[in-house]
Amino acid sequence: MVDPLLGHSIHPARKANRLWAWAGAIMVLASGLVIVGPAASAGAIDGCTGGDDAPEWSTDDAAYHITNQYELAYINGNVNCLDDSFVMTDDITIDDPDLLPWSAIDEFNGSFDGQNHTISGLTWEDGFEGIFNTSDGSEISNLTVDIAGGASAGSGGGLIGTSSGSVTVRNVDVYFSGVNIEGTNHIGGIIGSADGPDSEVTLDEVSVHGDIVATESTAGGFIGYASGAVTILDSDRSGDISGTMDIGGLVGYLDGPLTVDAGLNLTGDVFGTVSDETIGSDHEVSYVGGIVGYAADDVDVTYADVTGSVTTGFDVTDDIDGFPVRYVGGFIGWAEGAITIDQSSFDGDVTATITSDGEVTNAD
Repeated sequence: MVDPLLGHSIHPARKANRLWAWAGAIMVLASGLVIVGPAASAGAIDGCTGGDDAPEWSTDDAAYHITNQYELAYINGNVNCLDDSFVMTDDITIDDPDLLPWSAIDEFNGSFDGQNHTISGLTWEDGFEGIFNTSDGSEISNLTVDIAGGASAGSGGGLIGTSSGSVTVRNVDVYFSGVNIEGTNHIGGIIGSADGPDSEVTLDEVSVHGDIVATESTAGGFIGYASGAVTILDSDRSGDISGTMDIGGLVGYLDGPLTVDAGLNLTGDVFGTVSDETIGSDHEVSYVGGIVGYAADDVDVTYADVTGSVTTGFDVTDDIDGFPVRYVGGFIGWAEGAITIDQSSFDGDVTATITSDGEVTNAD
């Protein structure tokens, strides 16, 4: 007999077992009864297997079980893993020095269900981008991430460093414990940069807790930079955000349409400051907003509450001619597209300041 999987002869006694391993295999018995083999088991044949730390396939969950830090790290660099489904079965602390700083699971376009477990032990430091870098079609859900503070020379996000396609993040909480997280630019509580021609982000029931600092530009409470459509539902953030330009309580720089619905709560101060060290560079224009710093496309916001001061400042130590342009708003610093804001509130101060040698010389 010929095996439909392997295309070579197989002993008749083994044929039935082999068919069960075939995704969608159908056996028709003489009685007319049709028995369908479990399609999910195909993942165990073609997917994330083969190494000492490879996760085990669960037929019941139709996904690979992630039980420890080594199985989580195994996904990275294994092309057969990147489009698979995974579920966590326990909390995971990443504390092996060989795994730190964490290297983002690159080009992930599968699904990852934390099953309400926590990943902790990660430190925001040089080399850290995020737990994942995602490509088109990825989904991450039901997860808590606890990241210790620190400084990084690059960009990154608490969950995803860069996303190049469609990504859905649902029921995810990110906590930055200890000192602030700090990076150069494109810093976000959930996603550092969502970029690419097919970029599309959906955040549903997510929260971010902790302060975010961009030593240069583009920081947002959820997303630092987004080039495509962004939809945010029933989410909240607490903590201060600061940088130089394109600083937003939700998104720093938005180059696609934004839709906010079903409730959004943002609490904390948003501050963008330009110093005389950056005069003559692109940083001489500062855009700061309680929701979006710079919006180059349409914004539609419903049921959003923003609480905290929104400030843009210019800090000088020497006498110079002229000052940079400063745009600041309780909701949006600068908008180029159509803006709709309905059933929303802002509670705080909106201020543009000039500080010279530590003293405020102009505020409006």
